[in-house]
Amino acid sequence: MENPDLKREDEIPEEPSKRLLDTSKLSDKNRLRLKNKEVTTEQILAENNAEKAKAEDQLNKHLTIDFRSEQAMLTNEEYLHYQKRLSDAEDFELQDILDEIEGIPEKKAKESEVMSPESTEIKSRIDKYKNLCKKHERQLGKIPYQKYIDWIDTEAKKEPTIKKMDELFKNLNSNDKNGIHVRIKEFNKCEKLCLKYGLRVEDCPELATQGMHKREKIRASVEKLDDHFEGEKDTGFYSKEMIKDTMQQALKTNDPNVNERVHDKADQIARKEAESFTYLNSEMKVGGVTVKKMSDKSKKLYLDYYKNTDFKEREGLVNKWKELVEKEAELSTKLGQIYKDHPDLLRAAVKGFAKLDFMAKQKDLDKQKKDLEGTENKEELREKLLHKAIDKDIDEATTEKVFSKKTQKRYKEFFHDVKNYKKEGTEKTPDLDKLEKMHDSLMSKTPNEKARNKAFYKQHRNHYYKHITELQTINPDIKEKDINKWKNDFDNEGYKSRESIHQKLETEITEQKIEQQKKRNEETAGGITEAEKKEAKERTPEQLKLIADANDALAEDTKESITDAWKKIFLAINTNEELENDKGMLYLLEQLTRRKRELGTDTVKKSKEQEITSAVEQVSHTDTVSRELEEIELKKMNLEATEQSQRRHNVISMKDRAKKESLEGAAGNQDEQDIIEEYYDASEDTEILSADTETGEEAEVIKINDIRMEKGEQESLKQKTREHQTRIIQDQGFTHVKMVDEKGEEKDARELMRSQEKKEEKKDENILQQVQEKLESKNDAANDNSEFFDIQSKHQAERELRRQKALKRQEIQKG
Repeated sequence: MENPDLKREDEIPEEPSKRLLDTSKLSDKNRLRLKNKEVTTEQILAENNAEKAKAEDQLNKHLTIDFRSEQAMLTNEEYLHYQKRLSDAEDFELQDILDEIEGIPEKKAKESEVMSPESTEIKSRIDKYKNLCKKHERQLGKIPYQKYIDWIDTEAKKEPTIKKMDELFKNLNSNDKNGIHVRIKEFNKCEKLCLKYGLRVEDCPELATQGMHKREKIRASVEKLDDHFEGEKDTGFYSKEMIKDTMQQALKTNDPNVNERVHDKADQIARKEAESFTYLNSEMKVGGVTVKKMSDKSKKLYLDYYKNTDFKEREGLVNKWKELVEKEAELSTKLGQIYKDHPDLLRAAVKGFAKLDFMAKQKDLDKQKKDLEGTENKEELREKLLHKAIDKDIDEATTEKVFSKKTQKRYKEFFHDVKNYKKEGTEKTPDLDKLEKMHDSLMSKTPNEKARNKAFYKQHRNHYYKHITELQTINPDIKEKDINKWKNDFDNEGYKSRESIHQKLETEITEQKIEQQKKRNEETAGGITEAEKKEAKERTPEQLKLIADANDALAEDTKESITDAWKKIFLAINTNEELENDKGMLYLLEQLTRRKRELGTDTVKKSKEQEITSAVEQVSHTDTVSRELEEIELKKMNLEATEQSQRRHNVISMKDRAKKESLEGAAGNQDEQDIIEEYYDASEDTEILSADTETGEEAEVIKINDIRMEKGEQESLKQKTREHQTRIIQDQGFTHVKMVDEKGEEKDARELMRSQEKKEEKKDENILQQVQEKLESKNDAANDNSEFFDIQSKHQAERELRRQKALKRQEIQKG
């Protein structure tokens, strides 16, 4: 059992002298005294404690109530302020704080002294007050701004004391109900609403000129309307333009009651819309087939008009919805009368008829009647009507992007080929009952994977789009163009290709989950809180750039970069009152100040950096490593250019991209396009036409693997890359390059980039290992036992290696 009286070594308190010396925060005077052996560290500590005790004693006296004035010299707030300064004070600060505390009575007396309003002390405080108001003129409002300016002049004449002026400024620059900050918050809320609907506060007379209370009333009335539209925007009853126009009028109003009346009217109409909407989707039976009384096309045309109407017009329209639906339903009833003696024909006719809008249905009725009267072969007419209905359903599914154009073409060809619905034992005799069943199966509301019907395609697409939403949730920073690419890639393909794209999306989701978890772990390890992340998001773009530049400077860690960043942060804090207590900015300033001081005399580090730079250069210029770096940059340049081309043409295959570009170049010349088509039909996989000369060219096949390229092969690729680099600059990309994986399979360049990056990391580690061995060997020879290749040294070596790669790329480009 351990003896409780014995402490572990790390629990034993340090000696006072050691603790003080480790702080490195002595005043120059005491540092010199210690150096000259005039005092001991214990004596300095004793002196400091004595000064602190003296200052605290004096501070307590100032807190004691003066019976003559019946009030203390210091407020509790001031007392705590000085007490904290004493508690945190360094050795060299104590005398200044003590002098300040001893001077409090004199300072307080001067603050209460009545002065001339024209005195420097009073005028400087009036100017400070007015400057704060001027800075926030927009936030205060034009009328209140002038009232504040007039008011301070009046107050300064009433009681021109420093104390009174400072008190007025403090009250103004506070979160108090009469302070400026609650007005800034209200202004920001109004501005956010204005920006949402394409306005600035200056576009809205009342918001621009009036004070907080009038702004609050207007904003409250506008927000009620905003909430109404938020609830209605997905109904299809309002266009973005109509909402924007109504909201702009509401923001520009000078009477909040007007907005209240508009809101009440909108609310009444919304209830009628909800009641009447069921009529727009009501159904009926015609010849045993269930169809909508009003077609989706008619409904769309009607709502496209309706959603742009103002409240006055739509109030009259919404009451006529039932009448409009029943009027269109009468046309379906008339169709039933035309085919009343031919139920099979009616069943075939009504399916296509139900897809037409009102006007088209009126015209189609006459055509249906003529077709029936003019035909001798009812089976041929039925087949024609069935094909018409099938085509309309396939086209509608394509418009909805449930089917791609490729699927649309394939399904139409399938349903029009009599071999697929022939009677058994015949070659070309159609079985129209079978064709009708095939159509019913295609349009069934029950998903059927075997039949690959519309409902199945829709289910599969919805599942894919849910995964896109999941990707956006996992990584909120993903760009809109990348999301659109995921959508377009899927919607443009048939089922098998869609499956493949879906698998890629699932892989991307898994990788993003790992990446985001890694990011969260880094944030946790770095002590980053949710509040700090929220604060970072709320910063201005200028502040975010300052922080990013400062962090870059700390990473670069050179005297020039640190000094430049320190100046920018220092000036930002000292010229912006909002940043004076910003913890993030102050912490960065502290970091930069410390590093600035260290770099000021750190010649050893500079020598060490030069040594590391020299070692990386030497290793990079050896034949083997030089060729490796060149190969890395060559492959990266070709991958980037291939990705440009794939993105531009939305096609992965090199041959398809090259063909597409050649055909585009010959647009308008059918003969030339025929030649291009024939060339590609007969050519081998790597034989293409040059994107620049339109003559034959052997494509470059670049394999992303660990096997080093032959010298001649590398030289050839370098020459070709240089010849085509104009296409990179113009964002056209390479159509002459086929990027393949280790198995020789052509892949999406982005996928290969990830693979190449991992291989590059391994090569970098190998090069850095050579640099480390070189440096440590030299270090050992100099009998230096210190650790030379520490973390900072490694970062320096990595930076230099990146520079060597950039130089290698420049060499490739310039030749």
